[in-house]
Amino acid sequence: MLTLKIANAVAAVASVAAATLALAKPTAFTHAPAAGDGDAFYARVYAARAIPLGLLAAAAPFLPALTGSPTRLILLTAATSQAADIAIAAPRREWGMVVGGSVGAAVHTIAATII
Repeated sequence: MLTLKIANAVAAVASVAAATLALAKPTAFTHAPAAGDGDAFYARVYAARAIPLGLLAAAAPFLPALTGSPTRLILLTAATSQAADIAIAAPRREWGMVVGGSVGAAVHTIAATII
């Protein structure tokens, strides 16, 4: 159980790290030579969702006050968010995002089911 909680936390923190990177360098995932106003805007929008959700998903399984249904709901929300990222990245052939999101979604879903 502890191993699954740690794997879940690692997946969540990886998502936070990606969002932080996108926030710091908006072209990190677009491969554009320079960031435009739209790149910076969408990086901020993405980070505004991904950072707090990722931190909550990482911490929830370790917080006794969130045992049971609250943790399941948080982890399934994080998995759904990762699935949306996959759906957005796949048509653009952003395979790193597809693989990372797939791993995150799978780990969060398994953790929500078992924890």
